Amino acid sequence: MNSFTQSKLLIKKLVKAHRTVYSMKQSLKSAPISAQFILYEDFMFYTGGIYQHSYGKLLSYHSCEIVGHGQENGVAYWKVKFYFGPDFGENGYIKFIMGQNECGIEDYPLFIKV
Repeated sequence: MNSFTQSKLLIKKLVKAHRTVYSMKQSLKSAPISAQFILYEDFMFYTGGIYQHSYGKLLSYHSCEIVGHGQENGVAYWKVKFYFGPDFGENGYIKFIMGQNECGIEDYPLFIKV
């Protein structure tokens, strides 16, 4: 049996997390959350800190993985793994401001129940 087949046997179901900060934080205790967000022009210049869209047109929609949360200078954020690689952002991670549905990041959170 290959690892893909084994992983399919462990997954009970894909669950849509409630779109509240509390429920998303609770979901993160057991697994990362799959999400999507709107990518705007200014995102391409992100190098660190907490991202908030400030200018530019919509470029596309992207999938990502919310892997944690924290605070920076008193501002809560989601820690998000993005797929541009380790040279982008903060070693391949982005911080999205939490609780404001920045770029739609809190619209469709999904997690895997095992």
